[in-house]
This record gives sequence, structure tokens and C-alpha cells, in this order.
Amino acid sequence: MLMPAAVLIVFLLGSIALDFSIVYLRQRQALNLAADAANDAAIEGIDLERFRRDGTTALVDGDGLAAVEARYEDLATFGDEVELQIVVVDDLTVTATVRVDFGLVFAGIVPGADRDRSVEVSATAVAEATG
Repeated sequence: MLMPAAVLIVFLLGSIALDFSIVYLRQRQALNLAADAANDAAIEGIDLERFRRDGTTALVDGDGLAAVEARYEDLATFGDEVELQIVVVDDLTVTATVRVDFGLVFAGIVPGADRDRSVEVSATAVAEATG
């Protein structure tokens, strides 16, 4: 009599473990995406005219950063909905924030459990030019 209940509990615990592993995977993927986007934005956002003129490094908030946002939003195919925002913090620092909304596999069968989740991570990169 206890064997069917034990099997049900094992399946329930396995489904919870699978859903939490999906959350962890999405978080790691979002962090990798944010880090890559921040690094590329730090590279492509360098004010080349200023660097050529006086050798100092500074970031400009412009078309280069918008191009990086568009490119990485197109690459992000792992979630249902991906939002990427790149912000120039100061002359040398850029921060990329990624928010991913996705659905869980087994959470819908548990009464009262939320089937949808979201993960938000940020990564920061510092532009440094050596010449």
C-alpha cells in the first residue's frame, strides 16, 4: 500500500528537481549573455575619435550600443521572452542587464504553483584601451 505513495513522492521530487535545474540553467545562460553583451558594448562603445585625438578612453552612448543590443536579442533563443538593456554607467563602465521569462515543465501539475518564471541578471564591463 505504501509503494504507490512512495513512487508518487519520488516522481514529485524528481519534477521539482527538474524545474529547479531549468531555472538554474536559464540563469547561467542569461548571465553568459549579459557578460558577452557587456564586453562587446565596452569594445564597440569606445569613442575612437577621442582615443585617436588624445589617447584617453571613454565610452559613448550611441549606435554601437544599440547594434550590440539588437544583435544579442536576436541571438537569445533560449527563452520565451528576452529583454536586454545596455547602459553606460560612466566614461569607462558599461552594464548589461538581461531578463528572461520562461515556463517550467512540471510546475503546472502542482496545485497553486506558478508555471512561469523570470530571471534577471546583470554584468559589468570596463573599457580599457592600450595603444
